[in-house]
Amino acid sequence: GELSYEQQVAVEHACGDGLRFVWGPPGTGKTSTLAATVAALATSGHRVLVVAHSNAAVDVAMVRVAEFLAGTAVLDNDQVLRVGTPHLAEARECLQILPDEIVARRFPGLGDQRRNLEKRRDVLSSEIRNGADRSNPLAKELDAVLSSLNEIEKQLVQGQSELVRDARVIGCTLAKVTIDGQLWAWQRDVVIVDEASMAGVPYVMALAAMAPRTLACFGDFRQLPNSMLPSARPLWP
Repeated sequence: GELSYEQQVAVEHACGDGLRFVWGPPGTGKTSTLAATVAALATSGHRVLVVAHSNAAVDVAMVRVAEFLAGTAVLDNDQVLRVGTPHLAEARECLQILPDEIVARRFPGLGDQRRNLEKRRDVLSSEIRNGADRSNPLAKELDAVLSSLNEIEKQLVQGQSELVRDARVIGCTLAKVTIDGQLWAWQRDVVIVDEASMAGVPYVMALAAMAPRTLACFGDFRQLPNSMLPSARPLWP
């Protein structure tokens, strides 16, 4: 109900099969249109990858996606993930889409246990390094602390891996998806590129080669100074 008629038409267009382009100047609601597109696709059973060239752009898009999916099983079942390092405060505060926070909820007390062990590790390392006490008990305790931390990290990594495996919507940077083996192998039906005029063509071509059902590019080619692309032609005629 919060979309204009033009935005609704754009959502319907972006949800179609094949290569799709959605262009809008600043202030026309591209992010809302993108988020509504993701929500429509995700709630209809599709797996959607949302990518952008920067962490800030991913943050903005994924926070809006979470808003559009509020109250749905997709969001409530931890199937919407903002993978990578959030840069904006609103993304860091959107705990329902952050893998670390979801894993922490699934393993109550594990976060506190890790923080306590890390503090003890730092104390032991400092004492041994400063030569205050190099006795075997200290060294053995440090080994035990490191071993416990290693086991916790394994649980956290495994938990995050399971989240990615079961996700319906994943948002990350273009660089992240190309260097992370699990993200690259994640089977998606739809790839949505935000701020497409800023995206590196090799990244987009690589994602297109994975043959998704839909590749939808959102953006405004006029926001990119022409001097940065002296020989490039606009994506949108």
